Amino acid sequence: MEKLGEILVKKGLITEDVVKDVLTEQELSLKKFGEILIEKSLIEETVLIKIIAEQSGYGFIDDFTGAELIKEKPDEFYWKNCCALIKTASGTKFVFNTNNHEINSYITILALKNIEIVLSPKERIYSFLSEKTELKTIIEEENAGKEIDNALEIAILKKSSNIRIKKSLNSYLILVDTDLGVEIIKAFPVNMGERLINIIAERCKVHLKPRRSMDAKFSYESIFSKKKIDIRVEFLPVASQTDEKDYFEAVMRLHGLNSILSLEALGFDEEERLVLSEILTYGSGLVLSAGPTGAGKSTTFYAILKELAKKRLPILTIEDPVEIKLNEINITQMSVNDEFRYNNALVAMLRCEPKIILVGEIRDEETARAVIKAAQTGHLVLSTIHTQSAINIVSRLKGMGIPQDEFLEVIKFATSQRLYLPLCPKCREKKEISSFTNKTWLKSLKRLGIYEVVNKEDDTLPAYAYVPVRGQKCDVCFGNGYLSKKAIIEILPFREDTIAAIQAGEKVKYRTLKDKALKLFKEGKIDAGQLFNIAG
Repeated sequence: MEKLGEILVKKGLITEDVVKDVLTEQELSLKKFGEILIEKSLIEETVLIKIIAEQSGYGFIDDFTGAELIKEKPDEFYWKNCCALIKTASGTKFVFNTNNHEINSYITILALKNIEIVLSPKERIYSFLSEKTELKTIIEEENAGKEIDNALEIAILKKSSNIRIKKSLNSYLILVDTDLGVEIIKAFPVNMGERLINIIAERCKVHLKPRRSMDAKFSYESIFSKKKIDIRVEFLPVASQTDEKDYFEAVMRLHGLNSILSLEALGFDEEERLVLSEILTYGSGLVLSAGPTGAGKSTTFYAILKELAKKRLPILTIEDPVEIKLNEINITQMSVNDEFRYNNALVAMLRCEPKIILVGEIRDEETARAVIKAAQTGHLVLSTIHTQSAINIVSRLKGMGIPQDEFLEVIKFATSQRLYLPLCPKCREKKEISSFTNKTWLKSLKRLGIYEVVNKEDDTLPAYAYVPVRGQKCDVCFGNGYLSKKAIIEILPFREDTIAAIQAGEKVKYRTLKDKALKLFKEGKIDAGQLFNIAG
């Protein structure tokens, strides 16, 4: 069977150079060939889906006029998988957009019933579902409000933590972050996109001001999952010199989707769990976790708090917002806001005589000083801070004006964390690194000390040449080539030798994220894209 790129070149829709560029990008991303073409506006989705339908032997539909939804499956199934079983004048059809394990299994069953299988653009399918499922009867808002709710439901079903309302040249897009990258779920004219932004602002009860960003929040109760989700919204001004007016984009971060997991389930090995469990023996001190937003820091701390709660000591948390509700009777969770900040909450909290304190984030000198003072006065304090690595926490606090000796006196250990996608052990394959043409990619491998090893003469291909294989109908990973996200963590205990090295201005030796990522890569457990994300 001809490859999609070859077909598109033959039809004159793209050039061979475009194919090479997209294939190069595929080597470093988790996206499919067609996804990259659509994202870069190199081809319209309708045109691409028609060609894929021809190639696969499926039908194609983009007009759902007169069609009725056959509810053989729950609404949740159709929304989650972007598909629909429909009845039309020409017969019953199953409409879908992208293959996965659930879709393939369902298609097999429907094919035995001689039901026609057809492809359609995502926007058409989601628009049809929004009219035919219970969302239509439950939500009594205008169309823009419905689109926001539909996007939230899709994100919840896909376990996505972020929804992005993004302005392109002549339209607005709704995108959701998934394990496999950013997924476009709908496009709108600019005026409709502006209405989406304004509806979100109204729900947050804020007024947007030209050329000014704004941080806000609102709550949403999911129709399908019945969960109440706290949503943090960042409004970003995106006016340019070519625009006649001011425009905004919005990023909605969903809190409350995660469940509390054990340290083992989060992916930590026995040695890491042993070090993290040392916190259960501390009567006081400071534990800090570094990393970007969305790296799983809070989830790790929640798992630790669940264990600490077994000590039956009073625990108080200060969060903005509270991401996961903890049900232990000895844990009280406080929320902060613009008027009641972390440092104010800490002062109020200390009057309640807690033994263990979780502070959501150290953002400024005032909060840093309050956290260290709490640790100095006999409390065990956990908090997060935005730095690249565990050792960088030292310079970050110094940069905030905290004397080095003060925090070295109380800090017990520091961590830095990321999330990664492990390769599916069943369908992963080996691919010679020399077959890649991306010079930047090869240069990065060389910088990390990999490329020289590969160039050595050896009859066997090293394990770290593993790259992901997608769409192979694998029943373990559902054809994605990856398993669910896991956490990778570096832990720096602040013992006497570490403190002495810092005070002497010497390099501190410990197993870094880079060290651990290289180990996973050499064992064939992650691909080069994940290696670069962690260690690059």
